[in-house]
Amino acid sequence: MVLFMKRRELYIHASYKGHIETLNGIVRTLSQKIDIAHKGNYFVASEKLLLHTKRPEKSNASENSHSGWKSTGIYPSV
Repeated sequence: MVLFMKRRELYIHASYKGHIETLNGIVRTLSQKIDIAHKGNYFVASEKLLLHTKRPEKSNASENSHSGWKSTGIYPSV
């Protein structure tokens, strides 16, 4: 009976250890993806901020040139 209990403890310990290692791997992968996404969102957010703060001044609405965009260094997406 004692031998059975000891084996069961070892099995449970190994099972939990495997689950913990799996969860650690998942957390590590997710944190890397979050870091990458955060860096990407930072650049997207900063570009949007520039678009909102540096709007080009258009002298004529019918004019189709992008001279206002060239002065800010931000070009409209094609």
